[in-house]
Amino acid sequence: MSNFRDSSEKAICDYLNNKNFTILEHNKVIQVEHYKIEIDIIAFDEKNQILHFIEVKNWKANPYIHPVIKEIYKRKNKLLLSSKIYLSNIINNIDEYHQKCEYKNFLCLLKTTSPWDLNISFDLVWKKGEKIYHFKNILRST
Repeated sequence: MSNFRDSSEKAICDYLNNKNFTILEHNKVIQVEHYKIEIDIIAFDEKNQILHFIEVKNWKANPYIHPVIKEIYKRKNKLLLSSKIYLSNIINNIDEYHQKCEYKNFLCLLKTTSPWDLNISFDLVWKKGEKIYHFKNILRST
């Protein structure tokens, strides 16, 4: 992966790789109706067979508002819609994704599971100093 905005994004991708996540996309921009939304990281947890849509934060803001609470209210509908569009794009352009080696195991799962039956998690990974906090499933996918 390249094109990291800062060292926090690289550190978080390294953290996820060390947890056996396969990074499928980084800074993925998805057209949602008349606006665009960027998903910081889309990763596949092969062990648990979960597709993760991850928001990355290098938390420097208000210490009185927890980052998980802020992100839940700020982006819920856009994240849910963009995840559905992302999965639709994979289904409609499956040959293109077969060319990407990082998609190999995820595409194997799609052969046996409907994309709409996948386990999906909307996560927040928060970097504060050198410490990384991974909040899994902060939103429900249904």
